[in-house]
Amino acid sequence: MKANTIVITEIQDYIDKHLEEELNLNCIAEKVGYSKYHLSRIFAKEVGCTMHQYIKNKRLDHAANCLAKTQMPIVEIAFRSGYDSQQAFTYAFKQIYLVSPQIYRKRTTFEARMLRNYRCKSNANRGIHARSFATFFDGEVKVA
Repeated sequence: MKANTIVITEIQDYIDKHLEEELNLNCIAEKVGYSKYHLSRIFAKEVGCTMHQYIKNKRLDHAANCLAKTQMPIVEIAFRSGYDSQQAFTYAFKQIYLVSPQIYRKRTTFEARMLRNYRCKSNANRGIHARSFATFFDGEVKVA
């Protein structure tokens, strides 16, 4: 099991460094020399969510950082985050951060939702986990 943890940590590092590139289970499994089925199982067991969910959430955190620290147009951030439209990006962003990208940008700080030891929620709780991290008060998100 310890070997699996090391492989998953290396995969997470790879994902972190290549967020703006094509990332999917097939290409990552090929890079590490595992079958996509085996890699999918061990990733979900170690991290607590599918690789697709993990990549999506990491990209949204990267997008939130860009929104807070740059003046890059939201549509450009959406495309760099792997979304085909600003509308799809806004929908996904609001599920995690509870505000639109435009409102988020007006805030002065970046609040990362993804941490190395972050465990994704089950599909039954999908979209609800942000509420456990933050509560809304007068347009501000305050960490609970």
